[in-house]
Amino acid sequence: MKDSPIIQLILATTVERLRDAEMQVQQHQRLSALGKMAAGLAHELNNPASANLRAATQLPQTLTTLQIQTLKLCAAKLNGEQLAFLGRLQTDLIGRVADADLDPLAQSDLEDTIMSWLDDAQIADSWRLAPMLASAGMNADELARIREQVGDDLLSDALNWLEGAVTIGKLSHTLKRCSTRVSELIKVFKAYTYMDQSPVQELDVHEGLENTLIVL
Repeated sequence: MKDSPIIQLILATTVERLRDAEMQVQQHQRLSALGKMAAGLAHELNNPASANLRAATQLPQTLTTLQIQTLKLCAAKLNGEQLAFLGRLQTDLIGRVADADLDPLAQSDLEDTIMSWLDDAQIADSWRLAPMLASAGMNADELARIREQVGDDLLSDALNWLEGAVTIGKLSHTLKRCSTRVSELIKVFKAYTYMDQSPVQELDVHEGLENTLIVL
């Protein structure tokens, strides 16, 4: 017995509506996944972007302070040996602050050691100088060598100058690191988003897996 035209019409209409409903569910799932991805990306970008903003805001004032300290040292008429010593130390400290990987407890202990040394040497603002000098891994032996090279009269100016240089080095490192992080995240999400745009393409499986893990 053949189905009546009415039954065939009902079945066809039901199948079509089921297909429409399935497409709507799939579209909703895609939009939901896209919303979660966008929220996750915004969250991941917020931290490096905020750090960049803080560093960029602090940099002009730090540069001005360093310039003032440089003029003070120039006015003090340091000899060639003293200038060479401070120049080498500055370069070394800036390099070390970029590679420093002290845990918070070690950083705190080093800050206390430096602050005590500075207080004993009657250096003003030891609380301000100690954290940045500690972030570059400076220790009491290096402080003693600085004192030996420049003397007590110029010790404060030399330490403030070094602290300013280390601060600029650290801010520059922060800008580079955070900008790299933002660039990498954008690159990964761009690759992940447009991965299915081309029907045939060459893919690096390892890179694809790494990108997927970063997205997740």
